[in-house]
Amino acid sequence: AWVLQEATQQLESGASPLAADIRILVPEDLELTALETRLLASLSAQQLHLEVDPVAVADAADGCLASDLELCRWLTRAPEAPKPLEDDTVKMRQAVGEVNEVRGVLRYCLQHQLPWDDVEVLHSDAECYVSLIYEAFSSLGEAGGELGEELPVTFAEGIPCWYSRPGRALLGWIQWTCQDCDQVDLVRLVKEGLLQVDEADQENLDFVRLAKQIRGLGAGFGRDRFVPRIHRQQTVLRNRLAEDQDSLPADVEPLTPAARLGLERDVADLERVEKIVQSLIAVTPQANASQQQIVSAAVEYLESVARSVSRLDRFALQKLVEELKDMAHWLGRGEGDSAIDIWEWLRVLPADSRVLGSTPRPGCLHVDSIVRGGHSGRTTTFIVGLDDGRFPGSGIQDPLLLDSERHKLSEQLPTASRRREERLESFARLLARLRGNLVLSFSCYGVTDDREMFPSPVLLTLFRLLSGNPESDQKELLSSLPVAESFAPAASAASLDMAEWWLWRLTEEDQVTNLDQFVDEQFPHLQEGRLAQQQWLSEEFTPYDGLVPVAGADLDPTVADGPVMSANRLQTVGECPRAFFFNYGLDLAPPDETVVDPDQWLDAMTRGLLLHELFEVFVRELVAEKRFPEVARDRDRLLELLNEQVEGYVERYPPVNEMTFQQERADMEQTALTFLREDELFCR
Repeated sequence: AWVLQEATQQLESGASPLAADIRILVPEDLELTALETRLLASLSAQQLHLEVDPVAVADAADGCLASDLELCRWLTRAPEAPKPLEDDTVKMRQAVGEVNEVRGVLRYCLQHQLPWDDVEVLHSDAECYVSLIYEAFSSLGEAGGELGEELPVTFAEGIPCWYSRPGRALLGWIQWTCQDCDQVDLVRLVKEGLLQVDEADQENLDFVRLAKQIRGLGAGFGRDRFVPRIHRQQTVLRNRLAEDQDSLPADVEPLTPAARLGLERDVADLERVEKIVQSLIAVTPQANASQQQIVSAAVEYLESVARSVSRLDRFALQKLVEELKDMAHWLGRGEGDSAIDIWEWLRVLPADSRVLGSTPRPGCLHVDSIVRGGHSGRTTTFIVGLDDGRFPGSGIQDPLLLDSERHKLSEQLPTASRRREERLESFARLLARLRGNLVLSFSCYGVTDDREMFPSPVLLTLFRLLSGNPESDQKELLSSLPVAESFAPAASAASLDMAEWWLWRLTEEDQVTNLDQFVDEQFPHLQEGRLAQQQWLSEEFTPYDGLVPVAGADLDPTVADGPVMSANRLQTVGECPRAFFFNYGLDLAPPDETVVDPDQWLDAMTRGLLLHELFEVFVRELVAEKRFPEVARDRDRLLELLNEQVEGYVERYPPVNEMTFQQERADMEQTALTFLREDELFCR
């Protein structure tokens, strides 16, 4: 506003910086604020006004239309509109959810064999539809397809940076820093391939394998815990590789060539992990860092640690760094930290920053908003997002400054009712400049929130114009629409991929008689899964429930060398035989993952293991010395052993909350003393 005011004052004072032969082209439908209108008024001598398509013509005669699309110009003056031609140049469609509304556009283009560069898609909600269109094209492209390289689509407003690797890497870095370098966040960053590695390692690098190495470290959280854990694991692996295979104990099997190769690969992976961790920790700010230090660290992180592969990544990296450097500049001009929540600003930055905005290009479908779109001249236009919740808006007044109060302050202040009228007028001008065919659509059902949705009042007005019946209601509009686009296409020719073709084939009216056999022939793994489910749901005890006779002999606790059935094993086999077989027969377990809980230090199983180890060491000492337990004599020794056990577990499971840690430690002391007292009574 200040810039506009300064420029206007200079122009009104006669100091025009423009040459006399320069002309300013001003479209007649240009929407301007009061300050912008005043600025252009000061340049009136150099303006050339461009005519636009008229919205409506008063007293239009029947038969004056070239197509029903021209009839849409009478949106705001419906009573004066001529009769429709019923030439099917304007269609209305509905869809189950916004995702199917977008896929319905692509299916329509495929079914009618429309070239991408003959199509423009206009939306009422950039946050929703731009993302859905980008994701739809990405899912249809080849593996690794990126915007501007393989995807045949252009976006006038650009793509949010959080679709890029640097954008997602920035969000992961924020989470990693704010959670005190949590191992879970590091695993996610590495697994998604968001962090750089040495150029020599790029070709055959498996990021999932690197993430698995990090998951097995058990570092938990804390910037100083990762590198020692990595070194410890490297030492274990190298010692195993250096062992003399001919002099191993009888219970240790020698390394096979494949096992040796696997250990060597693990050592190399840990070296790569160490480089990644060290570079990440180097750009992680301390807890007491200033706002400027945090922003500067974010810049260094994006430039030196975050990974960029595609064209989208490179443009997003440049955009994010520019925004961060601008923020660092303004923070540097102030004294101390500002009132801005810098972490929240960083979190929304990838979503608010957009890149690769483009004008229409040959061979590409073009996407724009209903506010600024419709200028491409393409023969087919889709307008999506015309439900009553999105367009033209509710017209709710600002509770802080009501419309009546705005009028008293200034007639130039926008009001809720006027904004709604302006949206309708702008939409009518959009319809007036379109040519060819128009398809209007809305979502009739909210998939995410499970609710029914309804068409915009604009669609009802257009339906009345196109049907020639000004008394039509919403019920008639809905009954005239085709079946809503859903996850299954209505025709085989509209299937975007094999998954959609299968959904169509399995839901069409001409049902397949031998459906299970038909699917099993194409997907043998589904046949195996169906057999497993049938066996599992049957009354019989089958191999899918854990009936493996050969393994049963090895797990038989009644034989001489059979396994010892602890209370936990008995409980497991009673609750779920299959879980017992997986756990104790096949030695399967979920992947090790150190989860940080601020309200708990050790879970029940780990805490019980600590106490069992404590009591075992204590009782073994008593047995070795041939003594019975006595509280007065053994109390201090038992607590000393407990402290040693706790120190070892603190190294493996660092506590997040000191108060929680001290409370659990006091509880374990009480448990240990109770054990000692009860053991003394038992031995008397």
